Order: sequence, then C-alpha cells, then structure tokens
Amino acid sequence: MTSIAGLITRTLVGSFLPTTEKVQRNALGGAIIAVLVITAYIASMIGAWFALLPYYGPAISCALIAAGTLFVALIVWGVTAELNRRARHKLQLERQARAASIDSQLVQGAMSTMPAMLRESPVATLVFVSGLAYALMKSQRADPK
Repeated sequence: MTSIAGLITRTLVGSFLPTTEKVQRNALGGAIIAVLVITAYIASMIGAWFALLPYYGPAISCALIAAGTLFVALIVWGVTAELNRRARHKLQLERQARAASIDSQLVQGAMSTMPAMLRESPVATLVFVSGLAYALMKSQRADPK
C-alpha cells in the first residue's frame, strides 16, 4: 500500500506524460502533412510547366499526383485529429478513475491513522485533517483546459 504523503503528492502534482505524447503525435502528423503538401506543391509546379507544352499528358498526370498527395495529407490530418480526440477522452477517464481511487485510499489511510494520532497529538491531527481536506478538494476540482 502506498503512503499517504505519496498519494497527496501525486494528487497535487499530477502527471505530464499525456502532454508529451500529444506533442509527439502532433509533431509526427505535422511532419507527414508538411512532406505531402511540399510534394503537392512541387507536383503542381511541374504540372504547370508541362501545361505550357503542346502535349497535355504530363500536365494531367502531375495534377493527379498533386491531387492525390493533397488527399492523403487531408486523410493524415483527419486521423491525427481523431487520435487526439480519443487521447483526450481516454485521459479524462483516467483522471476521473485516478481521482476516485486516490480519494478512497486517502480516506482509508486517514481513518486507520486517525485514532493513534488523536491520542498522541491533537494539534498534529488537526493539521493532518486540514491537509487531507485540502488534497481532497484539489482532486475534486475541474480539470483546467
């Protein structure tokens, strides 16, 4: 069983891991989109050059390449947005479950320690109960966006 101080610290500090995962996912999606947009730009320039030629076959093929890469870029953008939405939803569910778990563990630990603390030092008990109430209130607060 974890200590009460560890539970309070985890409640107050939280976790920064989901933020780094989101940044990595956005960076990868952005990099793929950038490569595909640059490819579409180059293909459209080549297509415009070929459009000036008397023979229009290469221009149409370059235009199709540009349209295809833009289509793939839009698909990657949509998939990245969907992954971000799912990750936000999963993070919200994990935070709710963690808050409920920490609350029950804190209350259980406090109730088991309370009688001995009350006998030894009423002032320390008052400080402990105040800290516990603060931690519980902080864990119940809405998540800032």
